[in-house]
Amino acid sequence: ESGPEFLITAVTEQQKESTGGKYSNQSMMSVNVTAGRGIQDLRNITAFVTEGKDCFTVDNFDEPSKFSTSFAPDIFVDTVLDPENGVAKYAPVNSLDPVSLKLAKNFCIHNNLPVEEGRKINLFMDGVIADAGSWRSFWIENAPFSLLELARKNGADTLMPAIPVTDDGRAADNSGKPVPLNISALFTPGNILEGSFKEEFLNYGTGTQDLIASVIYRETNAEDVFSVNKSVEIRKRDVDEAQAIRQTFDASQFVTQREQAIMFGKLLVNQRHWIRKGIEFRTFPSQAAIEPGAFIYVDIGLKDWDSYSTGIVMDGGELNSPIKDQIRDGSYSFLFYDTEKGNVDSGTYSVSGNVVSNLPAGYVGRMFVMGVEKPSKRVYRVTEVAIEEEGEVSVKALEFPCFTEGDDQPRARIADFRADRFDIQ
Repeated sequence: ESGPEFLITAVTEQQKESTGGKYSNQSMMSVNVTAGRGIQDLRNITAFVTEGKDCFTVDNFDEPSKFSTSFAPDIFVDTVLDPENGVAKYAPVNSLDPVSLKLAKNFCIHNNLPVEEGRKINLFMDGVIADAGSWRSFWIENAPFSLLELARKNGADTLMPAIPVTDDGRAADNSGKPVPLNISALFTPGNILEGSFKEEFLNYGTGTQDLIASVIYRETNAEDVFSVNKSVEIRKRDVDEAQAIRQTFDASQFVTQREQAIMFGKLLVNQRHWIRKGIEFRTFPSQAAIEPGAFIYVDIGLKDWDSYSTGIVMDGGELNSPIKDQIRDGSYSFLFYDTEKGNVDSGTYSVSGNVVSNLPAGYVGRMFVMGVEKPSKRVYRVTEVAIEEEGEVSVKALEFPCFTEGDDQPRARIADFRADRFDIQ
């Protein structure tokens, strides 16, 4: 009982036996071992398998194809429809959304995202699903390795790209610039139910620090028997290492391409840098249908500033700001508070060397608040849509900062994977 499972002492004969139907639906493997002093026991057998099982795919829900697949959307479909290895006993075919699954597969093939060497790659899911576990938890944890995420649309489960894509699955143009967003709806105080709008910001700390991501991937060579785990580090260019947080992400179970590991790391780094808040509101049903993954404009009429500062106006228009020793030169929006009369005046002024030019007389001694005014119409990505008891539509969404470049079309900063934005080691 304390010894090996097999102990080879001698081989005296060979026998051939018909297996018949004993091992149906199983793969057969034969082991040929020559007895000798170099072989004492056989504890573990390892097999290198280059192809997987016949799979249901996004193109055919009726029967499995005669080929294996390495695309996450196909594997997702197979884990649902396979009666033996999937959850087909509990999930009918109509529990899947074929349209969004085909878009997800097109994204894996035609993403057109720039990689380190300037070429384009497919996003693969190379690995073995060996352990039993929660189906939903498995896809929540592993879909992001292919830049996908689990979603529920129209009562059906699906995978969808984590970044904006065109109808054919492209996430970037040939220059590497993210594709423009398609805005589905505009929400203002006119169609947001009164008292229903809520904002929730990330807690200050690790949730708001820039991320330096180390991604572990599996390198497999056709000439080698065993794979080797390697890692690659991704950070935003010129990130302050002292103010950043380091985290390691193990994608080695399903990622075998260094370029794909870099893409996954870029997505994580961008999400940590740009996403700061989420919103929730209720509205009435309308013809502008929205669903998880859709992009919306939200304008609630509030002023929102970046790079803001406060302080007191000194003689000659000098700004005394205890929070910032030196204010960067440029044009800023100002609010000036008169402590004696209680009046508030606003305006846009240029700052040079901590001094406001062309400041009206009589502003010395006033308190000020200054900043770079953001556009009031902000872009959000819908994460959840629900119908309330009274027919109202409840919407949850995450902030999705955008930029415009030349054509004034909004493009997602989170989807900007261009090489000059990152340092790769």
